[in-house]
Amino acid sequence: MNIALGFKHGEINGPTVHTTDVKGTDFPCCFIDKDSYIVSALVKTGLDIHFGDNLYNLQIGKYTSLAEDILFIIDMDHDYSAVCQGWQVSELRGKSFDGVIRNTVKQRKGEVLIGNDCWIGTGATIMNGVIIHDGAVVAANSVVTRDVPPYTIVGGNPAKVIKKRFADEIVEELKWIRWWDWGEKRMLSAASGLLSDAEVFVKEYYEESRNQIIRLSERNPFFTRMKKAEKVFAYIVDDESPVPSYPSIIKEFCTTFSETHNQLVLFFPNYLNDKKYLVDRVADALERYEDAECDVSLVYDDRAIIEPVIKHCDSYITSRSMINVRAVGLAELFGKEIVSGFNSPIWV
Repeated sequence: MNIALGFKHGEINGPTVHTTDVKGTDFPCCFIDKDSYIVSALVKTGLDIHFGDNLYNLQIGKYTSLAEDILFIIDMDHDYSAVCQGWQVSELRGKSFDGVIRNTVKQRKGEVLIGNDCWIGTGATIMNGVIIHDGAVVAANSVVTRDVPPYTIVGGNPAKVIKKRFADEIVEELKWIRWWDWGEKRMLSAASGLLSDAEVFVKEYYEESRNQIIRLSERNPFFTRMKKAEKVFAYIVDDESPVPSYPSIIKEFCTTFSETHNQLVLFFPNYLNDKKYLVDRVADALERYEDAECDVSLVYDDRAIIEPVIKHCDSYITSRSMINVRAVGLAELFGKEIVSGFNSPIWV
């Protein structure tokens, strides 16, 4: 299935979900945030073939620029590690071989994430499973096969690191400043700094920004009491998405971590409509796995925010939430493992 994308300069004024029809469903084929644009892009995906597998998520943060002829490839790999490379064998089509497939076939990857203030050059190809972190640059005609660190320039086929945009110390400070999350008033007051030397900019804004994030990350006492027997996985419930991913996340976690000491924290952001009704629905979904004896916590307090969720977990599971790109940036900042919620299987 091919999906064409294009968003003009100034067209995206806030968090926007672009949908396309897939098997009669308005499917969220691209989330793009404020002031980002795509001159032209094509997504090649197996979404129409594997619609029920939850193997698709494409999200782009704020103030990010994508030039023309960008190609995204999502869940289109053939499994060269198996004897049969394709899905075209009619004798096997439609049959259930779950145990065999799970044990022999490599992980399928169904997600591409691009952070804030990134630049993707003409003709770049972005392969499935890739995260291009905040401030990164991808040179024209590059083929990106692995994650790109923040404020790093990559190029070539396959893309390799060319250099960092700034010195290591300045990059670390810019990661804490996160200027793309500022309000309009602060953005205007810092305009001269944003458009000038990075070293001068970080001297003015680093300490204040870092202290603010640290204060926010310790604000809610619940997260300091999370169990730490093995791993704590955090996930943002994405019910605002036309096709939410939380049912498959719950199923995969409860199946994989049955009778273990791992914990799944389901965070309900405040922008969700009718949060109480949604909590009840998620609780109902969890009841299907009550025999799995999994440790799952639901966090829906109106005072709860994303910073402490990320700070006090071990791993962050991606979702289709409108703050997922932001959460990925915070996870990178705090040194947390980032687990794609759109792989099959998620945990290998």
